[in-house]
Amino acid sequence: MRFELLGERAVGSIVEPEPSSFVLAGLGLTALLIFRRRRSRR
Repeated sequence: MRFELLGERAVGSIVEPEPSSFVLAGLGLTALLIFRRRRSRR
């Protein structure tokens, strides 16, 4: 349910970009990159 809502929000942010949505997207991407790097090291 949450992922579906996030998907709808992502589409909405692309149609009507908001500063907060861009910040959340940036934080999510950076978190994924850090998580992948830490996992790959092990």
